[in-house]
Order: sequence, then structure tokens, then C-alpha cells
Amino acid sequence: MELVNEILSNEWFLAGSIILAALVFGIIFEIMVIRTLRRLAKNTQWEWDDVLIHAFKRIFVILFIIGGIYFSTLYVDMQDKYREILNKSIVALLIFALTMILARVLAGFIQLYSRKSTSGLPSTTLLSNIAALLVIITGAIIILQNLGVSITPLITALGVGSLAVALALQDTLSNLFAGFQIIVNKQIRPGDFIQLDTGEEGYVTDVKWRNTTIRSLRSTRVFIVPNSKVSSAIVTNYNLPRELVWYRVYVGVAYDSDLDQVEKATREVATEAVSAMYPDNFPHKPVVRFREFGDSSINLSCRLPVRRYLDIFKLRSEFIKRLHKRYNQEGIEIPFPIRTVYMRNTDESQNGVED
Repeated sequence: MELVNEILSNEWFLAGSIILAALVFGIIFEIMVIRTLRRLAKNTQWEWDDVLIHAFKRIFVILFIIGGIYFSTLYVDMQDKYREILNKSIVALLIFALTMILARVLAGFIQLYSRKSTSGLPSTTLLSNIAALLVIITGAIIILQNLGVSITPLITALGVGSLAVALALQDTLSNLFAGFQIIVNKQIRPGDFIQLDTGEEGYVTDVKWRNTTIRSLRSTRVFIVPNSKVSSAIVTNYNLPRELVWYRVYVGVAYDSDLDQVEKATREVATEAVSAMYPDNFPHKPVVRFREFGDSSINLSCRLPVRRYLDIFKLRSEFIKRLHKRYNQEGIEIPFPIRTVYMRNTDESQNGVED
């Protein structure tokens, strides 16, 4: 019993108990507050509340621990130099917590602003991570200065070692700067539908430190392409300079067809298909043009306007069905490929055959 009383009266045991209790209360407070705020945020249209809630994630636990350390020092007798070191450590933890909050808020602000702005930079993980990293570096410098650590030798050491780091991380740095080039040029943005010269195509979902992620049309595959490959590839962006896409459908008719009738029927069918696809008075109209005299048909093309690339497949299918039905109704023939072979009769003696 005396041993238990001695332990309970020990100042270090008391200090440790305070810190442990602060940790437990911090976890409980974190769970209760964050869950409540998230539930309330779901019922609001204001997007900033989600950013703020994410910014304070796990910060309450750190703040409770800092408070526990501070109050525990009141019950511990220590030398002034150690108390000074402990106080500086508490301040450093506070600066760290504030730095994390500011970094998360800034990253969230960049994502929200770029998502809503039509002229700003695209919303990518790379931009938000760089912004957060700059805040964290600034916070680290303030913490080192608070602890009395001179940053001049550190900067000198970083300058000397930067060459070795650059040589060791050539591929990573190449992809990093290529990612910056992709973002700044704004020729490839998240949400754009692109096609690379190597065959990969899909929607750009994000531009990260090392790679660009592209989601295929069926969402069954995700292409992870290094940024350096994307920046050096021939890229077709179907969302630039505007999202409107013109798609050509080719068809051939028989040589004895009335071309004026064919042109009229094709244009009317194409207009009907586009109107069915976009019933809200889509301003762009299909264009029908004859192309060439083919081997077995007169070929023409019909340019169909679509608001976005994904609509091509549905509109093309509807147009082909309607056009086939209309051609059958008006007696317009779509001929099979035909090749006429002329046989020349020669004298058998010329072929070396004797009677």
C-alpha cells in the first residue's frame, strides 16, 4: 500500500497520467466533433466547411497533448534550462499544428478555386501538394529558429547536396517539371478527354508528381502515364479549343443513285438524329459532302456535331439505324464491294499448246 501511495505521489507519474488522459480525451473529442461536423456539412451546399473539417483532422489530438504536456510541467520540479527546452518544444508543437492547418486550408482553397474558375489553373494534386509543401517548409524554418537552430549551415548543406540529389532523382525531377509544364500550358486539364499517339485514350483524372492518370471510357482501366511521356507525346484533346466535336460517318451509294435525293435524305436523317440527341435547340447542324468515286460506290461523308466526345457512340448508332431505314424506304442502294474482272481470250497456240 505504501508503494502504491508512493507511486501515486510521484510527480513524474502524475505528469505522465495527465499526458495520457489528455491523449484519451483528445481522441474522444476528435471523434465526436469531427463526426458531428461532417454530418452537418453534408446538409449544406457551402464547400468551405469540408475544407475546414479536413484541415482540423487529428489536430485536436495534438492540441490536447500539448495542453497535457504544459499542465504536467506544473507538477514537476526541474531545472530552468530543461524547463526552457520543454517550453520551446511546446511552442514548436503549436507551430506544427498551425502549419498543418494552414497547409490543408491552402491546398483545399486551391482545389476549390481552380474547380470553379474557368480561367484559372486546373485543379490537380500536384498544385495543391506544392502549395502545402511550401507552407510546411516555412513552418519548419520557424520551428528551427524557435529552437535556436541556425538554418544557415542547413541551407549551405542543401546547396552542396542539391547536385547529388538532382543526379540521383533525374527521372523524378523530369516528371515533376513535365507536370508543371502540363499544368501551366493548360493544354491538358483534369476532365478532358484525350488520346495519345501510343493509343491510350480516356478522361484525365489527375496530374500528380510523377504521372498523369487517364480513365478509360468504360472505367475498367486506368492508364498511369509518366508526365514526361505525356509532355513529349502527340496528344489529341477533344475538349480544346472547345468541347464541341465534329464526327464523320462515311457511306457509299450506288452509281445510278440520284445524288440530290441522297444528299437531301442523308441531311434530314442526320438532323433528326442530332435533334433527338439534343432536343434543346442545338445550334449546330450536320454537314453532308460527297467525297469520291469509289470502286463500287459514290462515297459521301456526314459530319455530325456532338457536345462531348462520349456522345459520339450513341449518336453514331442512332444515325446509322435511321439512315439505313430511310435509304430502304426511298430505294437508295448501299452496294456491296464489287470488282469486275475482264478476261481476255488468247489463241491457244500463243500459250504453247499444240493440237
